[in-house]
Amino acid sequence: MNKKIKTLVISNSPLLAYNAACCLYDWGCLVDAIVSDQFSPFEISKYWHKYIKIEADWLTSSNNSDTLVKFINDYCCRHKIDIIVPADVTSNLALLKNSNKIQFATLFPTPSDDQFIQLNNKWSFANLANKCHASHPQTWLLEKPEQIQDFVLEFPVIVKPLAESGGKGVYRVKSFQQLSHYVQDCFQSEDLPILIQEHIEGYDLDLTILANHGEVICWTIQKRRMEESGMEFLVDESILNLGRSIVAEINYHGVVDFDIRYDINRQIPVLIEANPRFPGSLRFKLWSGVNLPGFGVMIALNQSIPCFNPAVGVCFDYGISPKRLLLNLFNQNKTRNQESEYTKTASKMNAEDLMPHLINWIISQYPFKKNSNLKWYLANDLPEKYICKTEED
Repeated sequence: MNKKIKTLVISNSPLLAYNAACCLYDWGCLVDAIVSDQFSPFEISKYWHKYIKIEADWLTSSNNSDTLVKFINDYCCRHKIDIIVPADVTSNLALLKNSNKIQFATLFPTPSDDQFIQLNNKWSFANLANKCHASHPQTWLLEKPEQIQDFVLEFPVIVKPLAESGGKGVYRVKSFQQLSHYVQDCFQSEDLPILIQEHIEGYDLDLTILANHGEVICWTIQKRRMEESGMEFLVDESILNLGRSIVAEINYHGVVDFDIRYDINRQIPVLIEANPRFPGSLRFKLWSGVNLPGFGVMIALNQSIPCFNPAVGVCFDYGISPKRLLLNLFNQNKTRNQESEYTKTASKMNAEDLMPHLINWIISQYPFKKNSNLKWYLANDLPEKYICKTEED
């Protein structure tokens, strides 16, 4: 009997750690976790071999890097860990800064420090996209409030911070007055510089790539079906080539998730930004036959890569919500065999690890949990205070 590969998932986010664990467990790995000390129903998942909580600032504060490295090295030595898998931006940064100090285990394919910063920083990514002649919105770096007088802007525009993720701080601005008030607030709160970006009329797509030193190993392209808790997986060479050009240009190593906007006026895909980490849709990809962490394990161990088949079709996640399960049962619209198989796999895997999903569903029924962010990549309008100021003007 083959020895199981022992993996250690490290993450500041219990949910992202769980997503990675689902994939690694499905690949046949033993999965341990070091996760920040916060409650999550997913910590009781059957996928965990061991689940260790640490103080969050061990991952987020550079002052604790030596403590974190010692803890990881001791753990890997005692438990004979084969591969360390960072599951979010925080853990990626913590490990990249200390990669030369990690002992006793191999790192999952991860970018160099320079590659990570080049993709994670939205201004440097904009410059990289232009260098690769990849379609990208016109972008301005605003470092001082008076600069907005020099920019030729057509509203609405998008404003965003340089290095946040998950849509944090991304807003749609409808007028020069709104922009002026917002920039002044950013200046006073010392949040400059920010980016101002051309607004692309269209819809959002997502391209995820696992690369081995510039070579694309596997990938998915998907469009979110938000109203139905689903993902539609596509094959489109024009979209894939956008990501392939970036990956090849910097010899990228690891997983990167590209946010893409399909420009309905020019009928082309446009790169928006890049996130050098596992995407939140990792389990959808698994249910649709693409196991990114599994492929990454093979790269880390220098083993032969299995044949890759891209996902095509729709995958729905009905969880364990009684309402969704009933809708699924009586829904007659899903006639294509491929999307039905993806959804069956999702339901089967959720049922096999029922307890964390049940607790998560119960928690979600409380009013304070119901206002979840369903807009995914879509930019929200500016907060009301900026609109009110504009109206007073």
